[in-house]
Amino acid sequence: MGNDSSSQGKVTSEGGSRDELDAAVSLATDQNLTSRLELSISCTGLPNMDVLSKSDPMVVMSMRDSRGNWVETGRTEIIHDTLNPKFVKSFTVDYYFESQQWIKFDVYDIDDFSSNAPLSAQDFIGSTTLVLHEVVNSSSQTIQKQLSDASHSDRGILIVSAEELRNLHHKVNMQLTVTHPKKKGCFVVFSRTKESGGAVPIYRTEVNKKSDIASWEPVSLTVERLCRGDDQRPINIELFQWHRSGSHVLLGATSCTLNQLLNTPNLSLPLVLSNHTSGQTLCFHRVSMSAQSSFLDYIFGGCEIALITAIDFTRSNGVPTDFNSLHYLRPGVGSEYSRAVQAVGDVLRYYDSDNKIPVYGFGARLPPSYENVSHCFALNGNYFSPEVLGLEGVQQAYQNALSTVSLHGPTVFAPIIHLAAQFASETISQYSQKYFILLMITDGIINDMDATINEIVAASSLPLSIIIVGVGSEDFTLMERLDADTEPLYSPKLGKYMERDIVQFVPFRNFANKPLQELAKEVLYEVPGQLVSFFTSKNIQPNPPRRTVEPFAAEDTGPLFLQQERQMLTSQLVNLGVPDQIIVQAAERGFPTREINHCLEMVNLVAQPNLVSNRPPPTGMLPRQGSFQTNHGFQQQPSQQLAYAMRSQTVPTLATAPPAFDTTATATTTAAPSEGNTCKICFERAINTVLLECGHQVACSVCADALLNSSNANNKVCPVCRAPILRVVRTFSS
Repeated sequence: MGNDSSSQGKVTSEGGSRDELDAAVSLATDQNLTSRLELSISCTGLPNMDVLSKSDPMVVMSMRDSRGNWVETGRTEIIHDTLNPKFVKSFTVDYYFESQQWIKFDVYDIDDFSSNAPLSAQDFIGSTTLVLHEVVNSSSQTIQKQLSDASHSDRGILIVSAEELRNLHHKVNMQLTVTHPKKKGCFVVFSRTKESGGAVPIYRTEVNKKSDIASWEPVSLTVERLCRGDDQRPINIELFQWHRSGSHVLLGATSCTLNQLLNTPNLSLPLVLSNHTSGQTLCFHRVSMSAQSSFLDYIFGGCEIALITAIDFTRSNGVPTDFNSLHYLRPGVGSEYSRAVQAVGDVLRYYDSDNKIPVYGFGARLPPSYENVSHCFALNGNYFSPEVLGLEGVQQAYQNALSTVSLHGPTVFAPIIHLAAQFASETISQYSQKYFILLMITDGIINDMDATINEIVAASSLPLSIIIVGVGSEDFTLMERLDADTEPLYSPKLGKYMERDIVQFVPFRNFANKPLQELAKEVLYEVPGQLVSFFTSKNIQPNPPRRTVEPFAAEDTGPLFLQQERQMLTSQLVNLGVPDQIIVQAAERGFPTREINHCLEMVNLVAQPNLVSNRPPPTGMLPRQGSFQTNHGFQQQPSQQLAYAMRSQTVPTLATAPPAFDTTATATTTAAPSEGNTCKICFERAINTVLLECGHQVACSVCADALLNSSNANNKVCPVCRAPILRVVRTFSS
């Protein structure tokens, strides 16, 4: 929309004002396109409720509102004497990808045919409910649901078929001119009339400074935005003179319909002001309508949406057994992490055919030694096969991880985003369409902002959207930079800007007292537009709608990049002298991360399982619920001796099976800092600095110097109070 940058303000016409014009136009223009579905209904096998003839069925449709109440939205016609009705009257529903839209269908046998007869006077046959997503993602967009009542579970079958009203997404293109303009500096506003009365501004041209003939850049509006698909609905067009003060003056107005625009060549309309012609004429040139693919076109054609989940296990969340911890699982409620996963997953699960979800964690120390911090580990304990089955699998893997890993830090995003980008780098073609959504849930400011921006910019050319949900009460101001709503991200390393906006950041606290569906609506709102923009940019069109259920695919061996990484790890271990049978056994147990140090730990654990120290696991973990995931569990008790071998990375070449490794190797280590004296950035070293001028003691000398010398001014601040760091002073303990 070619708005003049200084054109915010009022619109006046003989004393009238319209303060919200620019805001309303901006809002209407920025909204994602709504898809509209036509639902056709039929039934089979209905029970006969009449004695002398067959039932006379009718279907009543209701939708659940924001308060959870059922609101009737329409009724079919009555079909006499049939148990297998096919109704002519259909229902029209606006479809929102980001929402769970529950629909209920009640089927009645009509006995009282008077127009004012209540439903209670009719014979109730049965009812069923569904989520609109079920119909959209079903084969041929048709679904069958069993009807039931309070006493019977089999009251026939109700069949729902959905078809998108496609012309809503067609674009109307036109060129505007005004002859004999009386003023310079004019602009035009389009408004869509409402059925309830009044009009809503939907588009505004740029300001034209010419005087003889006013013309503007070509206008392109969707049918949905212009008239909601009703080609007879009036469209209001107004001509204004722009004023720097913001008091724009109405010069004239007119109206027309889409039918007129498309069927009247070079349509010319006189502009009227105060019931008098203004002497100016608005002319429409080169009006045409072009097809535009919609989000549902891609979904109907078989495009899948795959969810990848990543959860923050850094120490700043608080130990999970503490009631104030962000990981504390409240009975019947869960944690903010589990609720965020549920909200997003409840929508996306309908669009993934195999319902398998890769789920990762970051920022934790892993067993058996709890010596290594991982910034990318699989919650099911198997990095090379990280998927769990459905939302229930995600929640179970998350809860198991809370009783298995030790929260640590720092908060690092880049490895997870890089991994998601590798998933999204699968071959995407006209006939193989898949889009990925990475859901990251975190409690704090990230410590690798520059690296994260590099990964986001690199991923912006891939079929990937990134949703970041911030939990807790942290100041997320810097995180909003990643959202890039006002300024695209730039990567100095790559030397380019992001190709498209793929990040959406939302603080969970904004929805703490609202239904989870509201969070899902906020974070998923931009996904349909992002999906369409990606495939359009790659010249990939929607495939024809699926008409049959696809056969089960052969056994999935996982993404190619994970197979390649598995082979690379095997080669590394072989080169270190690990026997083949030990590698196989360790792989069967599962490598939770690709990081070589921890992989060596797991190999050592297989080679000498009896070498386990009596040192207990870190405090604050949940009571043991089992392994990370069945058949892919970690050992709960750490082995300090194995940790020494891992740290030294001394793996001798062996000719025979266990004992496989020299576990007598020792390493000189420094004592770990106390719990309260640990650097709040790396969580590794002791605090030994003072940040000036604020005076906070929160960082080790390595991290403090990194903040002070950062090239990014946003990073040169105290992590506690955000005050600028001017100097770092070392402290020494006696």
